[in-house]
Amino acid sequence: MSASFPLLVHVVRFQDNLSKVQQLLTFDQVILNFVLTKLQPIADHQRTLKYVPPDLNLKTVYDVIRTVQKNDSLRAQYREIYNQGLVLAVSHFTSATRELFKAVVVRLLTHGHAPKKLQQLKLDLPVGQLVQKSGDIPDYVASQLVAHSDMSFQDMQSINRGYRDFCGYDPPRDNHVNNIVIGQAFRHAIVHNAAVVDEQLVNQVSAVKPRDLRDTVEIGSQILMTPQEVDLIGKSMLQFLRVIAMKFPAQPVENRT
Repeated sequence: MSASFPLLVHVVRFQDNLSKVQQLLTFDQVILNFVLTKLQPIADHQRTLKYVPPDLNLKTVYDVIRTVQKNDSLRAQYREIYNQGLVLAVSHFTSATRELFKAVVVRLLTHGHAPKKLQQLKLDLPVGQLVQKSGDIPDYVASQLVAHSDMSFQDMQSINRGYRDFCGYDPPRDNHVNNIVIGQAFRHAIVHNAAVVDEQLVNQVSAVKPRDLRDTVEIGSQILMTPQEVDLIGKSMLQFLRVIAMKFPAQPVENRT
C-alpha cells in the first residue's frame, strides 16, 4: 500500500457499502414503487370508464397497494432484516477501520512521523520474510501490528487506544463515537444473545453519553432496530472515518510524540 494512497478511499468504500445496506433495508419500498408505477396508468385509465368487470379492475388493487405503502403495513414482517442490517453495517465498519488504521500507520512510518511507541514496536520478523518484504516494510509492519496486537476493531475503546498509542492521535469521544458504541453493543446482543437486552448490555451502555438514540434500554427487552436508527449509526461511522482520514494528510506537517 503506497503512503500516498488517499485515505479517503477507505471512507468512500465504506460509504458505498453503507448505501447497499440502506438499499437492503428499504427493498420493500422499491418493490412497491415498481408495482405502483406499472399499475398507475392502467388504474387511472379505468377510473375514466363507466364500467370495468370486477375481475379486471386494477383500481382496487392499486389503491390497496398504495395504502400498504403509505402506512408501511409490511414493515412488521421485515423487522429481523433491520437487525441484520445493523450487523452488516458494523461488519463493514470493522473492515474499514482496520484498513484505515493500517494505511495511517504506513503513512506515518513512510514520512518519518511515527510516534515513539510505534518506532519502538518490537515484532518477531523471520529473516526470510523480512527480505521478501524489504520493498514495502511499512506495509508489512502495519499488517503485523494489526495481526498481533490486542487491538479489536469491533470496540471503539480499543480503536481509539490504537490511534492514541501508535498514531499519536486521540479521537474525541463525541456523540458520533457514542452512537457507534451503541451500535456495536447492539450488534453483539443480536448475534450472541438473540437480540435480548441483558444486564451486561445495560451496564455497558448506561454511561455512553451523549448519544442520539436509545436513551434507555431495559433488561429483558428485545432489540428491534429501525431503518432510521441503522442510518443514524451508519452516518456516525462515516463521520468517524472522515475525521481520521482528514487528520493524516499525505504530507504530515507536524511531528507526533
